[in-house]
Amino acid sequence: MAPTLEEIEDVDDVDNMDFDPSDFDPRSPFAKSNPVSGGGAKLTPTAPSPPQAQAQARPQSQDQGQAQASSSQQQFIRSESDMEKFKDWQIIYPVYFDASKTHSEGRRVSKDMAVENPLAQTIMDACRTIGVHTILEAQNTHPKDWANPGRVRVLIKPGSFSGVQPSGKVQNKRHLFRLISDYLKSHPTTEKSPYESPVFRQFMAANQGMEEPECKPLAVPQGWKVNSVLPVNSRAVSGGEQNEKMMDQMKGMFPGMNMPDPPKQKKIKIRAR
Repeated sequence: MAPTLEEIEDVDDVDNMDFDPSDFDPRSPFAKSNPVSGGGAKLTPTAPSPPQAQAQARPQSQDQGQAQASSSQQQFIRSESDMEKFKDWQIIYPVYFDASKTHSEGRRVSKDMAVENPLAQTIMDACRTIGVHTILEAQNTHPKDWANPGRVRVLIKPGSFSGVQPSGKVQNKRHLFRLISDYLKSHPTTEKSPYESPVFRQFMAANQGMEEPECKPLAVPQGWKVNSVLPVNSRAVSGGEQNEKMMDQMKGMFPGMNMPDPPKQKKIKIRAR
């Protein structure tokens, strides 16, 4: 006799992720064996760059240096209660701008707006240069881009629980995406980019004298898409024994550096009569 529906159990939705959970494959071995908790490694909101600084045309190297210097001075939000007031800020993941991904794989912009190896830290620098309030969450990972941790929260709309008012520099999220794309194209990711991350700089400052690790992407099964340049806290990089020790220490400093859980979905139990 045909099976009948016995029970449907509702499970809580995924924590404020800007993606479609139905597209994610929970059978991935990386999702099953490597749970992650949210928290740690969150930068306090960065103020937009001064208008006069935005109006001046600066060399790329100088612009990058200033962005990195200001980022390295930011403090980290270590309390989830402190983070609550920023939960209504909009989320942007690097995969949205990834030229190696299709729209079904997470890309949100057109192909001509996409770039190779986008990083969350560069998106944060872009938002600051544009003049948008932003927060870097260094270890939060999009399930379709498990190898590239990091995302940013931006304030575009008024009425935030944080009490911060939007700068008014952008009209909407689509307008912001266009401006971010322009910045990413003029500030391409290099092999040195991961070592310029504020999270990595914070770690190295706390471990003075430690040799900078060499992070290389691990080999992955054929057909998988993993970028050639990844953040130092990515689970898809390996730099030998030294890098393994570094990752263990970074987990202690910034909790939650691991692979994401698969999105929680409804569980359907079926019983045959």
